[in-house]
Amino acid sequence: MVGIILASHGEFANGILQSGSMIFGEQQDVKAVTLQPSE
Repeated sequence: MVGIILASHGEFANGILQSGSMIFGEQQDVKAVTLQPSE
């Protein structure tokens, strides 16, 4: 099984994950990781 990690600064990865879910439906093994300036 292949997993996908969407990583970005700010909330971009969450937006891409949400857009993908709207187009393709809810996906298993896809996670968003966001990096904030304070990290």
